[in-house]
Amino acid sequence: MSKAFLGKFQLDVTVVGGQGPGAVHVHGHWAIYDLTISATDPIEQGQCPNERESLDDAINDATRFGEARMSDLHEADSAVQ
Repeated sequence: MSKAFLGKFQLDVTVVGGQGPGAVHVHGHWAIYDLTISATDPIEQGQCPNERESLDDAINDATRFGEARMSDLHEADSAVQ
């Protein structure tokens, strides 16, 4: 039976100082769930290594890292079957 992977991505925002460049630092986080097991307990999760000053950049990082790992899991699952 093929697994049903779902990726979820979130952001942690830290404000340092006031406004303007350098005031906001964002880390993207990703989590992958196997929906055949649980929709609430991730099978893998991580934080993007890059701290960003833009929410859009952090979202793109989290999406890219999470989707890459999800692709690896799909390939590994397909190889087992």
